[in-house]
Amino acid sequence: MSFPHALGGNPEALPAVNLDARQKHSGMTAEQLRLADTNSNVRRAVTEGLRIWTGRPYFREHPEVAIRLLSRLKDDDSEYVRKSVGNALHDISRKHRELVRAELRRWDVSQKNVEQTYKLASKFL
Repeated sequence: MSFPHALGGNPEALPAVNLDARQKHSGMTAEQLRLADTNSNVRRAVTEGLRIWTGRPYFREHPEVAIRLLSRLKDDDSEYVRKSVGNALHDISRKHRELVRAELRRWDVSQKNVEQTYKLASKFL
């Protein structure tokens, strides 16, 4: 199952992303981010990467993309991944407080998994 379909997303709504600092932000698709991988270690590695990528040119100009990608894993089956998502969003909120706050307002925190991620992400907001 490909990334956009696995997470209910629209492939056209997600930008191409390239993690190679020597190239512009073209060439790597959101599917390659591996957010839908069956291995929780891979999904967690992506969430950790998004935390750092907000300093790279594309994400510095479009932090909402990183926030949106991370948010798709807010109710992941793996507690390990959910903690990583919450911590990454918390870190991103230091520079982009209102963007993270706006995203968190959309979440249904009545679900236990989402509530756990929300608590980590909303610390100090």
